[in-house]
Amino acid sequence: MTEVPSRSSTTAIEHVWDRLNEGFREIYTQVLRRTATVDWLAEAHDNPSFPLMAYARFERKGRPDDEALVIQVDIHREKGVITWTTDACQERGAVLVDGPTRSAPATEPLASWVGEAADAAIAWLKAETPNFIAYLNQEPTPYDVD
Repeated sequence: MTEVPSRSSTTAIEHVWDRLNEGFREIYTQVLRRTATVDWLAEAHDNPSFPLMAYARFERKGRPDDEALVIQVDIHREKGVITWTTDACQERGAVLVDGPTRSAPATEPLASWVGEAADAAIAWLKAETPNFIAYLNQEPTPYDVD
């Protein structure tokens, strides 16, 4: 049986998306200070199993598409557990760095903890931004990429 999110959970998710989108926009602004040839796109989707699937894609013009930087934030509901995951990867799927994760019983309302998870993700985005910029500029990073 699929649980229908409460209105407070829906509102909390919308607020989280607004905050994440602002964080993505800040990364783009900082990237532009060093690299004027980057395009970006941020989107969010949802479905009953994924109350939030948010991502931002940063692509440096002239580089292969599979080297684009993709930052993903997912809230996934499965087998009575809701899990928040955050990571940065290449377009081809190779994970560059894992971000904060959080799990809670599906019986615990999202609205009670999703703001805290968003705070951790935003702090992680800010801390990783210099590495994201270096990656997009093909400079050395702590990421182990092929």
